[in-house]
Amino acid sequence: MSPNPSFVLGSRLQSLASDCSDHTTQYGRFWGEVLQKINLGNQDAVWAAYQHWESRPASFTKGISRAGAEAIVIHAVGAPECKISGSLRPHSSLFHDFTLEEVATLRPEVYAVFMESFDLIQLQTVSADSLERLAGYYESLPLNLNWIMMVQDIPYNWFTGEFGNRLFAALHAHGLLYRLPFTTLSSLLSTERFCSLLKAEYIGFVETLKYPLDLLSAECVAQIQNLDSVALAPEAVRAMNPAAFSKVRGDLHPGTILEMSEQQQVLFNYNEFGFQAMDRAGRINWQDLLSTVDNLRILPRIFEPYDIAYPIPEISLTKEIFSALAEHSPAIAGRLLAVLPVLPDDILSLCDPDVLDSLRAYRCLQPISSGIDVLGVLYHHLNSRQIIENLPSDCCEKLGLEDYVRYKWIRASLSRECRAKLHFKTDPDAIKQAPELADESRMAELLAEEPRYLATENELEDLVMDIVWTPCKAFPHPNVECSQGLLPVLSDHEPLSGEWIDVEVYRYVSKGSTPISKVIMLAGGPGASVLHFETLTNQVLSNTNGSVAVYHYEHRGIGKCGFRSDHIYSRPLHDIISTAPFDMECLTVENAALDVSLFAKAIEHDFPAADTRIGLFGVSYGAALAHHAVQLFPNMFDFAVIAGVPPIPGETGIRSYNGLLLHCQMDEFCKSKIGTVADFEAVIKEVASNRHLNECTEYLHERLNLEEQWTVGTKIQSIGDQLVSEPAEAMTARYLLPTIKATFDCLSVGAYKRAFHNVMDARTSIYTPAPLKRLTGHHGQFETNHTILDVVSLDYRLKDMKFNLTKAQEDCLELFPILGYARAAYGAYSRVGECLAGRRISQIKPAVTGKTTFVVVQNLLDLVTPFGAGRELFAKIEAPHKWFIRMNNLQHRYPNALMGNLIQRVALGESSILDSLQATIDATDVPIPNFWELPDLPEIGGIWDLVSSIEHKVEALILPPSIVKMGSIKVL
Repeated sequence: MSPNPSFVLGSRLQSLASDCSDHTTQYGRFWGEVLQKINLGNQDAVWAAYQHWESRPASFTKGISRAGAEAIVIHAVGAPECKISGSLRPHSSLFHDFTLEEVATLRPEVYAVFMESFDLIQLQTVSADSLERLAGYYESLPLNLNWIMMVQDIPYNWFTGEFGNRLFAALHAHGLLYRLPFTTLSSLLSTERFCSLLKAEYIGFVETLKYPLDLLSAECVAQIQNLDSVALAPEAVRAMNPAAFSKVRGDLHPGTILEMSEQQQVLFNYNEFGFQAMDRAGRINWQDLLSTVDNLRILPRIFEPYDIAYPIPEISLTKEIFSALAEHSPAIAGRLLAVLPVLPDDILSLCDPDVLDSLRAYRCLQPISSGIDVLGVLYHHLNSRQIIENLPSDCCEKLGLEDYVRYKWIRASLSRECRAKLHFKTDPDAIKQAPELADESRMAELLAEEPRYLATENELEDLVMDIVWTPCKAFPHPNVECSQGLLPVLSDHEPLSGEWIDVEVYRYVSKGSTPISKVIMLAGGPGASVLHFETLTNQVLSNTNGSVAVYHYEHRGIGKCGFRSDHIYSRPLHDIISTAPFDMECLTVENAALDVSLFAKAIEHDFPAADTRIGLFGVSYGAALAHHAVQLFPNMFDFAVIAGVPPIPGETGIRSYNGLLLHCQMDEFCKSKIGTVADFEAVIKEVASNRHLNECTEYLHERLNLEEQWTVGTKIQSIGDQLVSEPAEAMTARYLLPTIKATFDCLSVGAYKRAFHNVMDARTSIYTPAPLKRLTGHHGQFETNHTILDVVSLDYRLKDMKFNLTKAQEDCLELFPILGYARAAYGAYSRVGECLAGRRISQIKPAVTGKTTFVVVQNLLDLVTPFGAGRELFAKIEAPHKWFIRMNNLQHRYPNALMGNLIQRVALGESSILDSLQATIDATDVPIPNFWELPDLPEIGGIWDLVSSIEHKVEALILPPSIVKMGSIKVL
């Protein structure tokens, strides 16, 4: 029988210890071996050390590891599960026996384990060196709360020393402040020193709801960092006291303001900065504020950049109110003129000339300091000339020549009565500057000509400059020749700006080959890097044996000298403008499409040969960009392969979850529970519109705070918003269908409430939000440039971006319209919209081409670029040949194998595009097992038990075949 290893160890240690008083070497070996075993968690070694505790050397204390400290703690508390030779260990005062010198030399992680057992003197007398190490320890903590439980024992004096700031900031970043003693934390948060260390991104995201947010005084809240760029979590805002934001003197993120209680908003609005920030968040009721002259006394008279945000909610402003407002608050009156989308023709007719001249405003951080310049910003209003025509004639009497000649369109719009009172109308010098004063027939010359668009390839070819190709710094494939260069393009193609910028371009060719076809790859985003296509590029080159050359176009504004990649709504506007490499007005889909077309003309000089084909490939936004290039130049490109086409406003509907419902029709289990498309549309309308349909609908309306006065469309949108944590992910959106159907069926109220509770829990616990981080500078080559994303996305949306985001969708009754994209665009619009106001909007329409072969690929479960968008665009495109390929299961993912296959066939002009295509689709479009049964979400999968099965009717096919080919016809 083998001896007990613990007994052998104990005997050996006892033997060494018995001779330690006579033999120094054995003494050292004893404590060295004890330490080694303790650090492995051996309790016999702890017992042996306890027997000789008073003779421990200093090296022993210094060498204790975290595992060893935990072993000692278990011994000290006499845990009954830890026995030595059958006997319970006695309690001990091991920790109180530590000298202050020993305490000072403990490792930080060991100190953290022992803290609970130390007395107050031991805690308070930690050396500065040890405290610095402890601060570093907490700064580098992994988020593993199993071994950092002793924060509650940190004494107050640790924070008052030179390392207190580091310690406080580390605990805050890891969400541990709430573990401090109440008196300690309340004392810390009563000082400016520690309040100024708080950061908005760590409040509510990482902290738990136990965090004493109601301790934060208004003075402390005002010190929190990043309040302007980071929205506090809704739970954090609600937990703060009513006056929490009343002392904030800077800007607040609109997302924070939207979560404030009514009392918090009122108290925040008492200060002028609060007034401005409330306005930016759309929480000031301008309609009521400007309804009567008596309300004007509430408005501040001072001018600040955000006195009135852009855009202001749509209001009706009468000439009487505006006249009084101009006299009371000329800065706000001028600002209203700059930002209101609709103004009456007679808005200025009652204004006194002196008051009118005192108007002040700003546009895109540029102050407008005179009355005539404020009127100048009206140029983009549809009725701008009518507004000027209704100016009081007395205004011309006080108008100086310098102001008169400043704006030609204003001169051409003044009434005859007004011009008759110009005091310089007969002055020869004035007539020389303004000939219309003497000859009214010259008035028409004052109106600017309408811009003319580039219309032909010949005009574009005149702008082509040679690209100087140089070898790429690195490319992993040994058989590929990679070159990079800069393509000079106009910053604004129309009107021709005369200013040039460079865009980064790349060329990939198989070594030793002579390409007979070229494809330009365009990345998504907008703002994603085309370098994502590296694997696909290699595949195309390999599949075609070098017959196809691949080119990459990096979107304008991306690259070393491009825009910073931060989201623009997370940065101060001044910072956005001051760091822009060129005017952000030039970041449009049309300018990018013209860049691509210019690139196509430039590479005609590469590998010149007769009948060389050239085409485009793009995914997501890249698909929209490729399509728009063909729309602008319908005779330039031989082919276009586009996948994941995003919606085109006014042409292909909106983003919604309809693809989920279509996918459900293909699944026998799902369809047996949900029924036909028509069945479910009737169910969702009934659930949203009839609160009192049953007890389950009442519970859903109550839990989701659906207001009775809302339209059905608004309620449907709100249901989707609140139940889905990741609106662009089909995996997290799929339980919408059983949740709504269970609400309608209401088989068991109690079971339904439990299931609904689990659904809401899954939304908040499975997909935990991460703290928002502010990015700065340029980042990795594969990261999306969010400035490009924000500004380009506003291009064709800008003119339609109104103040009620759901208004345009309320009558559609789409299945849960996804407004996350609209909200992101709205955030960018609120920050830079006025900087873009008046820029030319890209006119995106379905392409009509007599040359280009189109291949459109779309995925049913793609909620980023929904299935309907691609299908509708395909139907409207007029082309000699076009193919539509339906994928079913891959969400917003379009596999390289299929994309490479398609590019190969159309680039080489092969007529056998169908050969093996279906096999490639089947091999890549692999269904997700039991997608609808929710086996991966067991906590909510049971909701299907609350959905009754239905006998659905046989419907006509609502989906096209997986491959559709059409010839040169117009599809209606």
